[in-house]
Amino acid sequence: MPPKGVGKSYAAATKTPNTPAATQQVHQGLLPVPPKIRQDGLFKSNHFRIKIKDDYKLYRYPITAILEPKKPKQDGKDDAAESSSDESTNAQRPDGFRKAKLSARQRRRLIFLLLENLRERDKDLVVASNYVDTLVSTKPMEKSEAPPTDILLSFYDEDEVSPSARATQYTISLGRVKAIEVGRLSQHLKNPSVAYGSFSDVDAGRNEVAEVLNIALSDHVNNKTTRWARTGGGSDEPTVAPVVANKFFRHDSPFQLGRPPHQVPNDAGRPQGLCAIPGFFRSARSVYHQDLLLNVNTTTSAFYKWINLGRLIQEREPNAPALPNETWRKLESFISGLRVRTTYMVASNRRSHERILTVKGFASTDKYYVYQKLKADKKEKRPLPTPEPAYPSNSQRGPFANQVTFSKKHFKDANKTVIPGRDLIVRCGSEGPLFPVSVLEVLPGQFWKQKTDLADIASHDPLDNYRTITQEGARIFGFQANGPDGQGTTLTPFGLSLATGTNSDAALIDVPVYRYPMTDLRYINAANGADAFVGSNPWFLTNRQAIQPAGVPRGASDSKLVSKWTLIEIRSPGMTGQGDHELQSFVEAFQKQMKGYGMVNFNFHRYPDGWDSHRLGWNNSVRDTLFNRLENIMASSVPPQFVVIVLPRRDLDLYATVKRVAELDVGATVVCCVPKGQRLPSDPNNNNQYNIRANMISKINLKSDSTAAGHGWRHTPALLKGETMVVGMDVTHPGPGSLEKVPRVAAMVASHDRNFAQWPASLRANPRPERPKKGQPDEKYKKSQEKIVHLEEMLVERLDCYTRMNKGQLRKKIIFFRDGLSEAQFTSCKDEEIPQLRKAIAKVYQPENRPDEWRALPRIMVVCAVKRHHTRFYAPPGDKLLIPNKKGNAKHPVPGITVFEGVTNGKYDDFYMISQVTQLGTARPTHYVVLENEFLNEFNITDVAQATFDLSFMFGRCTSSVGLTTPAYFADKACDRARCYMRRIYVGNAPNAAPWDPVNHPLPLTVHGRLRDRMWYI
Repeated sequence: MPPKGVGKSYAAATKTPNTPAATQQVHQGLLPVPPKIRQDGLFKSNHFRIKIKDDYKLYRYPITAILEPKKPKQDGKDDAAESSSDESTNAQRPDGFRKAKLSARQRRRLIFLLLENLRERDKDLVVASNYVDTLVSTKPMEKSEAPPTDILLSFYDEDEVSPSARATQYTISLGRVKAIEVGRLSQHLKNPSVAYGSFSDVDAGRNEVAEVLNIALSDHVNNKTTRWARTGGGSDEPTVAPVVANKFFRHDSPFQLGRPPHQVPNDAGRPQGLCAIPGFFRSARSVYHQDLLLNVNTTTSAFYKWINLGRLIQEREPNAPALPNETWRKLESFISGLRVRTTYMVASNRRSHERILTVKGFASTDKYYVYQKLKADKKEKRPLPTPEPAYPSNSQRGPFANQVTFSKKHFKDANKTVIPGRDLIVRCGSEGPLFPVSVLEVLPGQFWKQKTDLADIASHDPLDNYRTITQEGARIFGFQANGPDGQGTTLTPFGLSLATGTNSDAALIDVPVYRYPMTDLRYINAANGADAFVGSNPWFLTNRQAIQPAGVPRGASDSKLVSKWTLIEIRSPGMTGQGDHELQSFVEAFQKQMKGYGMVNFNFHRYPDGWDSHRLGWNNSVRDTLFNRLENIMASSVPPQFVVIVLPRRDLDLYATVKRVAELDVGATVVCCVPKGQRLPSDPNNNNQYNIRANMISKINLKSDSTAAGHGWRHTPALLKGETMVVGMDVTHPGPGSLEKVPRVAAMVASHDRNFAQWPASLRANPRPERPKKGQPDEKYKKSQEKIVHLEEMLVERLDCYTRMNKGQLRKKIIFFRDGLSEAQFTSCKDEEIPQLRKAIAKVYQPENRPDEWRALPRIMVVCAVKRHHTRFYAPPGDKLLIPNKKGNAKHPVPGITVFEGVTNGKYDDFYMISQVTQLGTARPTHYVVLENEFLNEFNITDVAQATFDLSFMFGRCTSSVGLTTPAYFADKACDRARCYMRRIYVGNAPNAAPWDPVNHPLPLTVHGRLRDRMWYI
């Protein structure tokens, strides 16, 4: 039977003894309140303190519907007829109206017009919006002369001065107002004896308060995202680009810490029509024991360059239109959806003559029309041919404009614009009109949605980021009292203010920090076989051996046991590759260094036919050739423990092929090596090459033997002492270029040895949740994106592995680290994932059909590791807790910096930790939150933090601590390997490719039986 108390959360099972009553009321966490935590320093955090009155309220209005008139019937068919499962919503719609079909941009523009309309109705009204579904005001709008229940608006776009006679009229319905008692909740969080107002519970109140404050605090910057904004300077051009709801990028004069926007190069280092623009993230937060906080952080994203469309295309693809069909399709996808303005119309009032259009793609490929005149006062309409579905050959590709002259007789400037010969033509609508690319200009502030590596561009020193937030960040949001925008432009009308510093400008808050010292790591001294302890971070492996080398059974030192290893070089056509001497030198250096690491039983196996038999040509049949070679190797009487595969260059497709063949089809342990500068790391006297080989050997030691361990701790942390198993979980998602409807992949790793060195993994396809129908709320869908569906099955597999590796034994404690969740998904983890973990544990520990074998259920703890957040910490210059980076400048916090108070939830069940050695940019802490605890009073949050920090040193493939605790990091690496296996499905598919189906696209996720208990994924 399970031990007493198992299955209950801390809050339900006990109260903290010897804790003052007032503290008990505040503390509602899962862990006991720790004793007073020693303060080792005081850092700044990128949070502003929000000051409000005790009775402060904001009034929230939901936008319940946006309706448009139905289109007239055509051919006996009503174009506006809709099918919807929401009968109640349809029943409330007036006759002749339907739900408006608006893009996100159009919806944003319409709500902007709504706000202007409301302000005209009531000059004293202060109102803002999130530009999606909510309005926020400082007073009830019902007191206005005309209660705004249903508002009729005529739509006109940003390139129009006023609505035209044919403008669509929309009806916007506002729901029932709700008063959000911001001041009352703030008082309660600081003093729980104060009631928290009309909220259903504290957590619901915290969410509602954060929502309305975010809207109010973003009103100033939102007004800069559209034309005719209330900027006060008379400018009618937008200067800020919004991305989602909480990021804003200034594109009129990008500051980039004093530098212009950066080019975003492609893999070959060539510009690709994109630039990197810095911006800011903002989010209001409410925590216990604190005032309300505003989190502001720097962020950088890629945007389309706002240049001539023809130049943009040439920069993206210099050889256009002479491109392969696949590249041509990608180029069309690149420009589709771009907003452009015409440039051929020039007049004293440019606004009245220019047009803003959306590019839909290139014009028809076999037939095309070119307008000889483009008029501003009348839109020409001509029948257009149906676009051909197939792409033509390079010689036929087009269309082009040949020296077409566009007349400007309708404008004061009578000059003529000459279109260059062979100018590409694009469609700006499903059926036109058509325009040459040279007369179109890309509008600024258009976000590039695909994932782009901006690490080198976006990384800046902590002090630079600190100054940017307090200066430019405060300016863009209107927080500066003495800035050009003035603090009153955004905060004063809403009755808000920010805590200020000595210069009357908004100031960042101080947070106390605690430093965990590095734990000593145990190796073996290569000279005398005694224990050798490491106390530096990072550390080096010179004269140090693994505590449990691969190929040597535990407790044995029999050098007669021989394990083979070998090498295969894949050569690229036209490349010389490695000569016989280079291969021989590498093998000798590698063999010597392996023996120095303690892997004394490994000997290189050379084929009798010489080095040529170790080489393969890289061609279309490389997969089959590699499969046959590895199959023959593994079928020998003494198969090699591992194979080193030398790749000709960094190529993800080839790398994925090698891993898929070796680990799924053959069951061979392989480690890949890409020669640096065309030469293998074979110099025994070169320190850099020594470190490269050391990294490879560390991985091989762990991958080739399920009992191996590189290093261990001198002292095991309290939480992990005794019989403890640690588990890591993560989910990976398909990105751009994946087949539609393809599943996600979930990974789980789990320790099975006393050194916490071995972490074999399980993979499972993670079916996508069903997307809600149009018009239905999708919040639950968004939160379920990270849910692991087959969690029970995966944990059973990991527990079975543990029993195999430990002679039938099971652990009494299991600690779970869940990676990949956001705070909004914590509830889903508690309600849907933790019950699956309990079922799996019960199935293994207490099988239904064998009650005589029942064992006591283990106690569990579930900790979520959150990486995607915007909290940062900045130490004062010269602080003792700073260490040098690669340049020798003392700028980055020492690993082990932990924050328990100030910006945490305030319940003592979460903390922020910087555990990595930061070399680039500003250190990003990981936020760890305890979601479930069955250890009652045995451990507090400081014990969890100590175990988390010590585990960050057990990432066996490198010689430094890592920023994400090892079990979560290894789960992330297993997900990366799954993406390799599924690369054909996840990467490089055309937008119009057939959706995924299990028959034609089986998921390659089953690792070969030889590797199931090994760390094949590192």
